[in-house]
Amino acid sequence: MSESKLDRTILVPKDQVDRFFFGEIPTNLWRALRSDSPLPLLAPVEKGYMMDNRQFRRPDITVETVENKEWVIIHPTKPEGTSTFDRSQTFKGKRWDYYRLPEGTKIPDGLVIVKDGYNESFEATHYTIAPVRSMLLSTYKRLLADLAQSAIKEGNL
Repeated sequence: MSESKLDRTILVPKDQVDRFFFGEIPTNLWRALRSDSPLPLLAPVEKGYMMDNRQFRRPDITVETVENKEWVIIHPTKPEGTSTFDRSQTFKGKRWDYYRLPEGTKIPDGLVIVKDGYNESFEATHYTIAPVRSMLLSTYKRLLADLAQSAIKEGNL
């Protein structure tokens, strides 16, 4: 792998500055997590897998091993990361717990929240919690865990 992949930083196009948030969470955001999930609240999907409906679930992030260390490699113009929505109760079915990340919560240095756009299927706007630069996977997970401490559980379906 070229060393430049490890030096990548998010590039914010001038005409899209209003989609990138670095200081505080811009609006209430919700994260859904299966009630029986052993994963941390904001854990990204690291490896793709086949879902029960036979559709492939792509990973949320690109992870590569460099010198025996796992790195999150960013794509400067297309941020990847943990998904959230601007409303709760987005997923159908049972066993979903919903957690709110309150508007105004400080975003840890090293993360950016990106407003991706409206998702008609979920009738909500999708936001991604992405690393601002390529970083060790363990660092990204720690930053997400720090942010998750401000989450408020609001119920389940």
